[in-house]
Amino acid sequence: METIQALKAKGFTHIQFELKDSGNPVQALVEVIPGNGEGSVLDNIPLAGREILDYFGESSPMARYVIDPQYLAT
Repeated sequence: METIQALKAKGFTHIQFELKDSGNPVQALVEVIPGNGEGSVLDNIPLAGREILDYFGESSPMARYVIDPQYLAT
């Protein structure tokens, strides 16, 4: 939740997910890319939507989410 709140405070309204190769066959590495929802990208998820908690609400052993620290820097 702190990450979501920090992104909202920075003016971001949506995030996208980009799948990376984690090198681990049982865990996906997912890069979080903040944005403002421009365009009609299928995986654009509003930060204000409840579905965001499906990804960040509980840590999943099947996926590891990473975000570039520059998005959260003050």
